[in-house]
Amino acid sequence: MEQTKLEDFFQVVSKPGKIIEYSLCQKRHGTISGISNSEITESLFPSTVEDIFDLEQHVKTIDEKLTKYSKQDVVIIYLTGLTILTQAFYIWLISIIEQARIHPQIILGHYDRSEKEFRFYDSLTGQQYQPSEITSLVA
Repeated sequence: MEQTKLEDFFQVVSKPGKIIEYSLCQKRHGTISGISNSEITESLFPSTVEDIFDLEQHVKTIDEKLTKYSKQDVVIIYLTGLTILTQAFYIWLISIIEQARIHPQIILGHYDRSEKEFRFYDSLTGQQYQPSEITSLVA
């Protein structure tokens, strides 16, 4: 029984990762991928959030969406949206670190208005990535 669990673990760890892109809020500011230049279709939250100050539910929503990815994956979050939702994301991020749960590498995309493009930063270290560097993270 234990051998099977160990084999399953190594099968998961050996799989190549993928890049997943989310906007913080659905259809907010028409987010275009800084990697593929296509529209971001997935979001962590809908365009309208009913109880905006329900941080506990916001953290649960993020947890449901992001814990399904493996450590080999890279998730990019485009932070266009409500400040309170950004805080919920931060709370979730801290909780997975404290609980030592396996999670994908999270990269945050911040829009640079003067350059009219996204800048990408690792959510834990602050390391900046160029779009071409992100694709090599999952290779």
